[in-house]
Amino acid sequence: MIEMFFMCSELFQLLIIYAFADKMIKRRYSQPVTFIGWLLLFILDGVIVLKVNNGILNMVMYYVLMLIILSFLYCSDFQNKIMLVIHIFVYGVLAEFVVYILMSFLGEIKEDMYFLTSALSKIVFSLIVRITIILRKKKDTMNISLKLLLCVFAMPVGTCTGCIIQYFINNGFNDTYLEIVFYLIFIIVNYVSFIMFDTMQQYVIISAENSILEKESEFYYKQCENIQNMWEGLRNLKHDISNQYVCEKLMLQKGEYEELEKHYDDMIGKLRFDEIYSKTGNIKIDSIINYKLTKIAELGAHIICNIKIPKEMKFDNMDMVIIIGNLLDNVMDALKEVQDGKVELNIRYMESNLLLKVSNSYAGNRRKSAKGEYITTKNDKKIHGMGLKSVKRTLEKYNGKLCITEEKNVFSVKLHMCI
Repeated sequence: MIEMFFMCSELFQLLIIYAFADKMIKRRYSQPVTFIGWLLLFILDGVIVLKVNNGILNMVMYYVLMLIILSFLYCSDFQNKIMLVIHIFVYGVLAEFVVYILMSFLGEIKEDMYFLTSALSKIVFSLIVRITIILRKKKDTMNISLKLLLCVFAMPVGTCTGCIIQYFINNGFNDTYLEIVFYLIFIIVNYVSFIMFDTMQQYVIISAENSILEKESEFYYKQCENIQNMWEGLRNLKHDISNQYVCEKLMLQKGEYEELEKHYDDMIGKLRFDEIYSKTGNIKIDSIINYKLTKIAELGAHIICNIKIPKEMKFDNMDMVIIIGNLLDNVMDALKEVQDGKVELNIRYMESNLLLKVSNSYAGNRRKSAKGEYITTKNDKKIHGMGLKSVKRTLEKYNGKLCITEEKNVFSVKLHMCI
């Protein structure tokens, strides 16, 4: 029984150390591989404890093995890994000291308190680690809600208090009020666990959406760069057009008709643009609109485009790219299911106010969720259906408004942004 308790308490502390290392330094391998590495440390430490009957030597070998595990599993500097091991050692000593002081106030420390002091030291150790992680996040300017902060501290504090009360109850202190306090703490800890689960669930959802937004931003930025390079190449080609005429004339004079035909094919390939829909002078916005509408035109859709915006606006160009790109992607998906579709894009900018409306044909009825949000028809629910959510999240930066209407198989999105 004692051996089982010792093994469980050491495993609990090792899991805390594993989580601590993951927060402080960067992993080299995936999470499962890293976890297996830490389990290997746990097994090796158990073997050493059984074979070596020397407490100080066991402790030294444990921290040396920990440093070796950190060196293999994490890609930070060796000095940082040494500092992490030192921190873990100091936190362990500090936890033991805090528990010793706490138990001294309650009376003489007896041998039968071993289980209690061991459990309390592990809980205090986890509390110190949590405080360190929170301070690290605060240093990295991460916002932590007060509710979550209280929950983080309430769990170990409530557990420690409950352990102490339970010890007194087991040793003959049969006080009704003491038992009531114990059960109240038990209820509070469970309630706090529920709050933390709910908070973490919301965090996972927001984290997934932010990850998709970051990928979209990166994708659109690279896409705009590529399109911008294409337009720069076209400008250079137009600039060198006189030299091209000289080459063509020489080929014609020499009768090199096959070479001339090949030359014309190359020129047509470089100059092949169906239509320039946007000519505002804002390269990123022009690029995304021209690229997307050209793709939509390939679906056989009739396009009406009316854009009147200045070359420079107070809005972040990448925000505009995210909004326009997502809306036109949704249009493209809808038009794949209809024949002879129609698209109308209107953008206006007046006195720091931007008005955008995009309408398109679509087939069938769009379903909505209980919250009134449109449900994607794609198979991959996690990736698809995020277009309008991305637009809404970007609009929040400008206190923008979004209005969605559908009538006679025409889906329309209107938005207003202002600075």
